[in-house]
Amino acid sequence: LQLEESWARYIYLYDHAPVGYFTFDGKGRILAVNLTGSRQLCVEKEALIEKPFTSFLCQDDSDLFYLHLKKVVATKSQQTCALTLCQGEGKPMHVQLDSIPSVQGTDENPLFQTSVTDITERKELEEALKVSEIFFRRLFEEAREGILILDAETGQISDVNPFLMEMLGYSHEDFLGK
Repeated sequence: LQLEESWARYIYLYDHAPVGYFTFDGKGRILAVNLTGSRQLCVEKEALIEKPFTSFLCQDDSDLFYLHLKKVVATKSQQTCALTLCQGEGKPMHVQLDSIPSVQGTDENPLFQTSVTDITERKELEEALKVSEIFFRRLFEEAREGILILDAETGQISDVNPFLMEMLGYSHEDFLGK
């Protein structure tokens, strides 16, 4: 009875983990997947078995996936990569794969245990930050006012805009560290 309860807890934890869990063979085919993983791919769990994981990846990410698996084999250690899943008509999902060699695999027939974490929100924030950084850099560079940026800890000048350099007749290097 205790063994059955323990097994039921394990199955529940496996299937309802906040990340997708996959077991891949050496060719990148799905041998096992939890419910979270099947939801990430928008396909029923049973229908995923023996399907190539690359069929769910966007465009050029197939090569990255195979290189990721090769690196796990070569290093015999955990490896991480970021890929994009294409979910049919839905919005692409950015994911991080963390893979380790499975103890059940062999040198001739490697197996991989992989967690798939949704990092879409993080990628969107990174992209928004890039756009914001470009916008503010452009404002800084094109301002018709002299602007200098001070390091908060040291009080030294860490950057100046072109207008201030032109206005005072000094080079960028003349300002830095002052």
